[in-house]
Amino acid sequence: MSEQKLNVISNGTPAVFAFNDTSFTVKRDGSDKTKLDVPLYRVLWAEHSESFIAVHVLAKKGEKLVRVKAEGTVTQSDKGRLQQWIEALLDAAYAGIEEGQDVAAAALNAVKVVTRKVHPFSISIKAVETDKVKMTQMLESFHASVADGTSSPPDQLKQADTTLPQMKYSLEDTDGWITFDKPILYFYAGKGPYVSRDLMQFPVSMPNEGAIDVVVQESTSRKEMLATMDGAENGKGYWLDSPASTAGKAPASTASKAPKTETSAKATKKSSAGGGDEKKKRRKARKETYSSYIYKVLRQVHPDTGISNKAMAILNSFVNDIFERIATEASKLAAYSKKSTISSREIQTAVRLILPGELAKHAISEGTKSVTKFSAGSG
Repeated sequence: MSEQKLNVISNGTPAVFAFNDTSFTVKRDGSDKTKLDVPLYRVLWAEHSESFIAVHVLAKKGEKLVRVKAEGTVTQSDKGRLQQWIEALLDAAYAGIEEGQDVAAAALNAVKVVTRKVHPFSISIKAVETDKVKMTQMLESFHASVADGTSSPPDQLKQADTTLPQMKYSLEDTDGWITFDKPILYFYAGKGPYVSRDLMQFPVSMPNEGAIDVVVQESTSRKEMLATMDGAENGKGYWLDSPASTAGKAPASTASKAPKTETSAKATKKSSAGGGDEKKKRRKARKETYSSYIYKVLRQVHPDTGISNKAMAILNSFVNDIFERIATEASKLAAYSKKSTISSREIQTAVRLILPGELAKHAISEGTKSVTKFSAGSG
């Protein structure tokens, strides 16, 4: 690739932003002296307005990598190709790593599931609508009105007012407010269905409706957290029949969102064992532990690294949840095939469905080796 240049004014002096197949550089115009020179793969992202540009990169400062922002005003002669230059820069910087991004996103999700960090939380919201079915019907009506051209045009923009608006609601006014004060995993408030390309958080969001979308996720088990990852890009989590997640719409003027009560809360199913004069011995539930296997893998990968009891317990719980999910998926596959016994085929298919990309291939390969070794030893 030939060097792609963009002329800017940076810190009051003419400069040139340039990139090629291997690096991104910032130089003073007409000088060979380089102010910034980093490998192309360390370009993080770029942003711009009509004539301003900022490129965020990772650069070495001593022994550490730090985020550096190269910014400036684009010269009049290069304004017309600013958008094209930025697209070419990001295409070159991220070429061939889409799969890597997917794996990284999956890894981050796994970390969140393992840590399951809970936050103390309390919020009061003035609800506009909390019924999921009604909100879906409103969205369908909106799409229909847009399709047949019956939607009303937006109001004309009014002159901007710099004074603060009069307070509409007071702390004493509790009518119509919903209060959520349980520990949560995350809280989302905004406009638009997508939070990221693989997470549709609020599929019934509508533009210009005058409300803010809110989702509050109460603390739940790792197993349920893993289950919500399936179909997250299509908004499947929105329809989960669980009291742990609430969502809703609130007036934009209140700068808050009302949690939508999803469905009736599930009743807890734990009850006292035994009744009347019956005295039955309760068998102690078997708790699977994978600590020894986790420790062996850790010693193979990082022989000099130790692990605390708490960290081992977290990893053990995570592995247990993964195995439960694989077993559940495999049993569904066996039922679809009208089989009474789960075979290795169902297990391998379940692994491919649950684990991402190369991780699934590695798991199947190692699992096959273990089964072969076990069969040879018992034969």
